[in-house]
Amino acid sequence: MNTWQTSGGANARHSVVRVSLLLVVVCGSANAQTDIYNNGPFITHPSGGGGGAALSAVDTSMGNTRYGVSNQTSPANDRVADDFTLASPAVLSSAILFQFQTNAPTGTSTITSINLRVWSGRPGDPGAQVIFGDTTTNRLVSATWTGCYRAFDTSPLNTDRPIFALEVAISPPLPLPAGTYWLDWQATGTLPSGPFAMFVTIPGLAGAPDANARYKQGSASNWINVVDGGSLVRQELAFIIRGTGGGGGASCYANCDGSSGNPLLTANDFQCFLNKYASGDPQANCDASTGSPLLTANDFQCFLNRFAAGCS
Repeated sequence: MNTWQTSGGANARHSVVRVSLLLVVVCGSANAQTDIYNNGPFITHPSGGGGGAALSAVDTSMGNTRYGVSNQTSPANDRVADDFTLASPAVLSSAILFQFQTNAPTGTSTITSINLRVWSGRPGDPGAQVIFGDTTTNRLVSATWTGCYRAFDTSPLNTDRPIFALEVAISPPLPLPAGTYWLDWQATGTLPSGPFAMFVTIPGLAGAPDANARYKQGSASNWINVVDGGSLVRQELAFIIRGTGGGGGASCYANCDGSSGNPLLTANDFQCFLNKYASGDPQANCDASTGSPLLTANDFQCFLNRFAAGCS
């Protein structure tokens, strides 16, 4: 991943951004494999964790008490699921799933296997069918530490739970029409605790808006809602879908200012994104990267792609 740095503060950032926006608007963007759906952020503090790493904080002031949700293959046979929406036809090639195991090192991931399925509807509902994958094939391609730890906000320097980005192959690539689909998956690790799937985490909220993640404990159980054990608020899972086409995103990422007029996306959304980037807001991390610096020129390209794709 290419990164850039500048010494002129916010004004210099804005200058570079405006040039970048102009170049992309004039030249367009290639239809290459990219992140076509991002279900939401999990980094709450870009440099607030142990050793100066990023932090995903469990907000105890909101009553939350859970780090994540188990999707351990054996012996628990737990599974998790969440939905994603494609605003236009797409070809899915992989998913990035965010997971952790307690007391894992940051160098080599302790998660060794992930199986995954894609559903036509919510798992367990009448008529919902598996359209890709199974519960046995290991589709794990790569595992990379995100540079972020999961910890309670009361012990932000705790490093027991490093979060890994796990790329899982959707192979052969899966073409899908526009619509809403569901992923479900489970993971195998070498440590006794977990693996656990990461929650979408937004500062000041006990759960993501419209959260609807699901959980299945054991072979015989029904699917149930994922909730935080303390606040009892429903939760959303952090993941990214990669491929070509699509143009979806949780709550339409490109509508940065949250407007509801017609047209929905305007120049105000660009200014909103610029302001978030200049202030170092983690919400400006459009490409969900984990390097240093966290916010780079790639985030502008990502935002432009989201803007061009529109909102369904």
